[in-house]
Amino acid sequence: MTPIEQELLAVLRELDRAVTRLREGDHEVALTPLFTRLDGLAATLPPTAPRDLRHYLGMKSYEKARRWLEREETRCAGTGSDWEGVGA
Repeated sequence: MTPIEQELLAVLRELDRAVTRLREGDHEVALTPLFTRLDGLAATLPPTAPRDLRHYLGMKSYEKARRWLEREETRCAGTGSDWEGVGA
């Protein structure tokens, strides 16, 4: 994973926790700064970034983007990938 992808994943996980707190009644949660950070990070992704990830972020499908990045994190860690080594 690239450093931008790692940072995106961290912010998306932070957003997930913030939404959970909001659903639990914590109305002091500020989501706008998280959305601003996500927009800024998404804007720094190069055109060569994975198409699916760029699509999810562009459509504000943050849960899908988080899940995509978590799968990528697992793949990069060398676990859970059926495709590792294919075509090598």
